[in-house]
Amino acid sequence: MKKSIVAGLFFFVGVLFTALHVSAYTLTLLKEGDGEGYVKMITSGGIELARCTPSCTMPQPPTTGNIIYGVPDSDSTFGGWSGGGCSASRADCSLSVTGDLTITATFTAKPPHCVYSISPATLSVSAAGSSNSIAVTSPGGCTEWTWSAASNTSWITIDSGTTGSGNGTVTLTAAPYTGLTARTGNVSIAGQTLTITQATNDNRRISGSPEPLDLGTVKATASSQRSLTITNEGNAPLTMSSMEISGTGGTNFNVLTGCATLPQGDSCTATVVFAPSASGEKSAILIIHSDDPYYPEYTVALSGTASTDASPAISVDTDSINFFYTNIEFGDSAYIEIENTGTGSLVLSSIALQGRDAGEYTTSHDCSVIPAGSTCTVQVASSYTSNAPKKASLVISSNAENAPKVEVPITAGALTCGELDIALTVTSSTIPYEGTTGSVSVAAGSACWWRARSDSAWVSLTGGGE
Repeated sequence: MKKSIVAGLFFFVGVLFTALHVSAYTLTLLKEGDGEGYVKMITSGGIELARCTPSCTMPQPPTTGNIIYGVPDSDSTFGGWSGGGCSASRADCSLSVTGDLTITATFTAKPPHCVYSISPATLSVSAAGSSNSIAVTSPGGCTEWTWSAASNTSWITIDSGTTGSGNGTVTLTAAPYTGLTARTGNVSIAGQTLTITQATNDNRRISGSPEPLDLGTVKATASSQRSLTITNEGNAPLTMSSMEISGTGGTNFNVLTGCATLPQGDSCTATVVFAPSASGEKSAILIIHSDDPYYPEYTVALSGTASTDASPAISVDTDSINFFYTNIEFGDSAYIEIENTGTGSLVLSSIALQGRDAGEYTTSHDCSVIPAGSTCTVQVASSYTSNAPKKASLVISSNAENAPKVEVPITAGALTCGELDIALTVTSSTIPYEGTTGSVSVAAGSACWWRARSDSAWVSLTGGGE
């Protein structure tokens, strides 16, 4: 009985020893073909175990689940496997090692890049725009590589031939252009750059300002008017044949104009009148007919509102502008604030300089329609040509019920001031050797302009002075 137990235990231990004994096999990875690449081995969990560049031999225990990958270089392709039970059509192969294995990876070199040329390489088109064909040529008839075409400019579109191989044609369109300076764009075709230059609009060109044109809020029984500046921005004379009002609210608007032919760069003014027949919001379209080849019917949107209680009123913050002398070196400048103190829109039809010396001044503003309770500022600046006294006036025309026309006089150097009109509180002073500071008050009439200066280097002015 004891002998049987010992023998049984001995047999069990022997079997266990045999099961734990591991035999190593040899795995050989080879490369063939005219391409380049490498083979890497990873576990099923993604851990890289080995990398063969280009071939290698390694011991491999009996195992299942390790994976080998064929990784080609950039100028090669992976052609498949042979041996080891690997599929020729896949880049990966799951290994089952039960003995020595030899597996071959095939890498094939890619054909050389095709070098394409395009014709023409540069293109000039007119301002009217055009459709153009570009030839793509592959020297030697190379067809292994696909080329593409793409526009890098918004006004150039590819109509056909966005991709191809070997010889081919790309058709593109350059849009019409109304600008006054030439523009340049480019298109990428088969690795080459096509440069396209489009000519300027060498014809007439119409523009209007401001647009749209808002004529504000007025009483249904009243009217307002605004000026529309029409400019020829082209390079040839512009002839306007007619102007008309169109739209459902067209009967509430009218246009007065003396515009006919405008030389290059010139402008004229059309006056638009808003005379509503009933309350409510009104709108229409002003159509200007001309020989502009791009905008033969130039349109400007018109709008206005009629209200039963609209009553615009104007107020300016000064009665006159007085410059005490003509400052030729630095110029003179003044600001006038215009306020709408009424209940409707204050529409300023014009802000103009008038009078003998109107040409000695300029105005700058963006005043057009001032809502009730709002203000707008006008700058008056000088452009003196002499130091002689000046006289002009600023005339503001509007639909204000209290004052449709306001005139602000402008003078410069026209007021008189004698020596007796200016007095100093101190006419002489004695100061200690260590120096001191002091002040002098100037009493001057309203017509006097004065300036202080020091004639001695050791006396300096620290404040005031005019």
